[in-house]
Parts: sequence; C-alpha cells; structure tokens
Amino acid sequence: MAIVFPQRARRDDPNGHMVVQNNLDFLRDEIDTVVGKIKTGTATVTNGNTTVTVTHGMGVSSASVAVSPINNPGGNWWISGKTPTTFIINLATPAPIAGVAFDWTVRGA
Repeated sequence: MAIVFPQRARRDDPNGHMVVQNNLDFLRDEIDTVVGKIKTGTATVTNGNTTVTVTHGMGVSSASVAVSPINNPGGNWWISGKTPTTFIINLATPAPIAGVAFDWTVRGA
C-alpha cells in the first residue's frame, strides 16, 4: 500500500508550511486507522491443559491471527476456532507445570 499525500508543496509557496502540516495530519490519520486494526497480547496454556481460548474483541470475521510460542511448547501447536472475537491455541500434548506462553497478534481487515 502506497500513501499518496493529498497536497504537494511548492518551493515558492509562502504558505508551504501549511501544506506540510496538512500532509502530516493526513499521515497521522492513516496511521491511526492501521493501528486501530491491530491487537496484541499474551496467552498461556496452563499446566495439564491442551487449549486456551483468547478473546481479542476485534469483531472482524476476516481477522488474521499470528501466534508465536514464548517458551518451548514441547510438541506441535496450532490455532483453531477463529471467530470475530476469539481464537483457540491448541497443544498436541498437555502443557507442563510452568505452562506454555504465546505472544499473539490479530490484524483486522
């Protein structure tokens, strides 16, 4: 995605600083739009369990979910059960005493 600024400053424009300010305001609004579509967090599959349900609350059915283990999951893991507000992290084997922590990111469409 390329950002196209709504105005272009001219060298001889005595109000060129206002064009720059308007473009900065435009860029701020574009960044706010993108940041508002991302949520992050940490979830832990606790001792003896094989799943944890994460509530992200994005409310978008086409959200993209990325998950990374923080510590060793001890085997295979995957996500399932994506809904507009939740998803499930699954382990192939029960979590050890310390549990298995994951960082997650959800990006809305």
